[in-house]
Amino acid sequence: MMKVSELLGKPIISLYGAISLGSAADIIFDSKLKKAKFIKVYSVDDETFYINICNIKSLATDALAIANSNKLLHKNEFSFDNGTNNPINSSVYSVDGKLIGTVKDIILNKTTVETILTDDKELTANNIVAISDGIIVYNDTNRPFRATAPRKTNSKLEIDNCSDVALPKLVRIKQPFISNPNLSTLYGFLLGKINS
Repeated sequence: MMKVSELLGKPIISLYGAISLGSAADIIFDSKLKKAKFIKVYSVDDETFYINICNIKSLATDALAIANSNKLLHKNEFSFDNGTNNPINSSVYSVDGKLIGTVKDIILNKTTVETILTDDKELTANNIVAISDGIIVYNDTNRPFRATAPRKTNSKLEIDNCSDVALPKLVRIKQPFISNPNLSTLYGFLLGKINS
C-alpha cells in the first residue's frame, strides 16, 4: 500500500531508454474515487504528459518505472471525461451535511483506493456517495444511502402548473371622445384640408 503524497514528486523513468521522463505531478481518479487512473507528469522540458497507471511497471520507493516513453500521452492527446482530480484538500461532508474534515491523503492498494485520510479520521472509499471538485459526500451512517438524481423537468412554462400565480387581467379604460370644433381648423393641414 502507498499514500498518494508519497507518489507525487517521484521521478518517472523509462526502462528501455534509461532516461528520466519527468516527475509525478498529480493523480487522476475515476469519477467515483474507487481507482487511480492516470498520473500527470511534468517533464524536464516543462511539458505536461499523462501515463495510464496500468502502464507503470514498478511503484518502487525511489522512482516510478514504465517500459518505454511511447506510453506517455501528450496533454493534447489526453481526454478523460469520466474522472476526477486529486481530492486532497477537498472538504468531506456527511449525508446529513455535517463537515467531517478535509482530505489530507489517500491510501492506494495498487490502483484501488482503500482509505481516505482526513484531519483525524480514516474513511473507507466504499462509503463515498458523491464527489466533485472540492467536495466529497460520505455516508458515515450505518444505514444504506443512495443519492437521487434530479428529475428532468419540462423547460416550457406551463400555465396550468402556475394556477397559484395571480396574472393581471387586461382592463380597458373607456375615455369619452372630446369633440373640439377648432381642432379641424388648427390641424387641418394634417388632414389635407387647408382652411383660412
